Amino acid sequence: MQSYTLNRPDGALLCRVLEQHTNDAAGAILRLAWMAGLMRDEIQHLTWAQVDLLGEQLLLPDRAVPLAPELAAWLEALRRERNGSSERVVLSDRDQQPLAAQSISRLARAALDAGDLKAVRLIDLRHDYVLRQLERHDWQYVSRITGLEAAAMNVHFAAYLTEKKVSTRIRRKAAPQIDEFALWKLLQAEQDTPAGAALWLTWQLGLQVEEIASLRWDQVDLQKERLILPDRQVRLTSGVLSILQKLRKAAPPEAEWVLMSPRSRRPYERTRLSKLVRAALVQGGLDDLSLRDLRLDYDIRVGGENQVWTLSGARAPSPGMR
Repeated sequence: MQSYTLNRPDGALLCRVLEQHTNDAAGAILRLAWMAGLMRDEIQHLTWAQVDLLGEQLLLPDRAVPLAPELAAWLEALRRERNGSSERVVLSDRDQQPLAAQSISRLARAALDAGDLKAVRLIDLRHDYVLRQLERHDWQYVSRITGLEAAAMNVHFAAYLTEKKVSTRIRRKAAPQIDEFALWKLLQAEQDTPAGAALWLTWQLGLQVEEIASLRWDQVDLQKERLILPDRQVRLTSGVLSILQKLRKAAPPEAEWVLMSPRSRRPYERTRLSKLVRAALVQGGLDDLSLRDLRLDYDIRVGGENQVWTLSGARAPSPGMR
């Protein structure tokens, strides 16, 4: 697996850039990435309904992100100025319409380049946020507010993980209490829908929502019953194998991604997939359950009969129902 290079921004230069973009789309994009650790699709789809100024947090589909006072004040001023004119937080400067993902990247790139931060990418701002949080809190707390699972944190941030400091703000989540019968009924009802597939892949294989949304058919080996991910190989359970076989049979031969939007024929965005799963859980009477709970349950069950292979070839135990 290729090593990841993080280009941390010069704080003084970035603050200068933000001062030059006090009331435009580029300023909103950079602030949400650097001050709240949001990813591009989260920035693109952020709505005012998700901005809880009273509770000083952003309410995303899979987590709550605390708002720094400076960002909260900036958002409050922006909302007053908008006066309810749009549901989305980030809008085009030209026509006040929601921005495409590519436009968000382009605006961020232009602002960073102009501020002499040419080596810094939009994702670097999120990762710098993660590192700044790790300097102050334990990794469990940082995982909860950023949506980064332990595996991803170990891959990208292991060098920055110190002896664990106890967070005074959010305690580590206890083992979830899962009604397995109700969950099984929901899985059977959803079968090979995008929400059902995401639930299967999370509960039985421990995949993260980012991995599910970007999963391609060339990563699925149905004959050898395994997934070939960038950093590991995961053996399929019989339940997941059956779902993937149905999805492959129903997909057009040229399909690249496992889960595709029926309209755009493109992979689901992370936030959209999370919302579909959330709706399915609520409909199935499991409204107190989340993908994070299923991943935590998976981690607790590690040691079962399935196996995960790292790219070096070493085996590590991994759970899953047969």
